[in-house]
Amino acid sequence: MDNTSSDPRSGQLPQDIHVQWSGRDQATHWLLLALAVVAGIQTGGVIFDTLVNDPVWSDSVVAARAWNEDIDLSRFYIAFTNGVFLLAIVTLMVGWRSPRPVRGWLRWATGFFIIAVVITIVYFLPEIQEIRGASAEPIPDGELSDRIQHWTLLDPVRELFIFAGFVLTVRAVGLSHAAQARTKMLSEGRLPPSGHP
Repeated sequence: MDNTSSDPRSGQLPQDIHVQWSGRDQATHWLLLALAVVAGIQTGGVIFDTLVNDPVWSDSVVAARAWNEDIDLSRFYIAFTNGVFLLAIVTLMVGWRSPRPVRGWLRWATGFFIIAVVITIVYFLPEIQEIRGASAEPIPDGELSDRIQHWTLLDPVRELFIFAGFVLTVRAVGLSHAAQARTKMLSEGRLPPSGHP
């Protein structure tokens, strides 16, 4: 029985038990790695948008109405947002009963991603499609200005969820790798079981 803390902050590998590395644990490890890669690319895209695109179109009502994207980033975001969402769901389902502490980090990471994707689909994506470019023309200046300000104030919160999910996923990958290595060393007799000198 695993008596170690599920607190992700502990970062401690279970030392008081002999953990068997199962096929499910292996699948979870590879899913976490895939999620870290896709989420890393998504995080890079979010940083690019925040630093390059958002300051241009959100500068004023005129800039928002005049916005005409030379490069259509919607395909990028559709692919990677959906990829992060699907990988987060699958990783959560497959890794739900992973050994501790991987389990805690995995649950927090996937939770952050799922929340970020849901609020993106429910609010951020539809709103940006209305307040930027030709679709912003019929919106009165005062309302458009308020909506731009509201969007730009809330967007860093969404970005924080994405970044937190990415960092926690990377940590979960590291813990999963360490647990796999420890189990392999125990099975090969290169590491004494805990509680033994």
